[in-house]
Amino acid sequence: PLTLADESSVRRELDRIAALGYVENLVFIDDTFNVPLARFKALCRVLAEYPFRWYSYFRCSNSDAETAALMAASGCAGVFLGLESGSSTVLGVMNKAAEIEAYHAGIADLRRSGIRTFGSFIFGFPGETEQTIRETLEFIDRAELDWFRVQPWYCEPQTPILAKAAEFELTGTAYRWRHRTMDASQAMDHVESAFLGVTSSAWLPQWAFDFWMFPYLEGRGIQTSQLHPWLRDANRVHRADLRGENGPQRAELIDALVADTESWCWRHAADGRSRDVRGG
Repeated sequence: PLTLADESSVRRELDRIAALGYVENLVFIDDTFNVPLARFKALCRVLAEYPFRWYSYFRCSNSDAETAALMAASGCAGVFLGLESGSSTVLGVMNKAAEIEAYHAGIADLRRSGIRTFGSFIFGFPGETEQTIRETLEFIDRAELDWFRVQPWYCEPQTPILAKAAEFELTGTAYRWRHRTMDASQAMDHVESAFLGVTSSAWLPQWAFDFWMFPYLEGRGIQTSQLHPWLRDANRVHRADLRGENGPQRAELIDALVADTESWCWRHAADGRSRDVRGG
């Protein structure tokens, strides 16, 4: 049976971290950190006794306004939301046991409490259609997430949905799959369209600079408030490249991005806080 760390165990671990004297940011990697909710609220009250900023995975369908307020008071700066889809149809096939309106309510509570949100989505899961993709895009626009990313579905050889392969006419594995309503190539095209079309939220890359870079860079003095507009401008440059645009505005954006990056590098190298921000 699953055994959860009790409050005293967590407190002892936090005490040891605090005693190091230099840790500012914590990342909790439990993928169900706020389940059960009562325990999570108790942990937030414990965290409020320490000076840390913290980030975690978070299930916003298992939350309420009190939870978000406790998180903010205890130093939570941002959460990774594995939302997967904005379509109730696809969520049902995924067996996510989550309601779209519960997603929206949870995200709104987080936003009101000043906690930044990153939403992760998948295109192409069995049952995905053009309509369900439109529903996800509409969800992202309405949710007002700080950051988002969409990935094409990866068909793991042992994934439970393979038990229903005949029902969905699913064949193939990895990124070479097809089912009755979509194939991998179409899903990848929809991912690119989402990157090009969604501007209400800033896209985060999957590799090299993802959500977990924020606590890393904050620990070196680069604030998320600085990175957010930088990311939006970087997205604009990438969109221009994909569209084949090479005008003066693109060149100006690149110059500004390079200038900001060099400024951060030199400043943090000078004060001894950056080991290799360029590499980050």
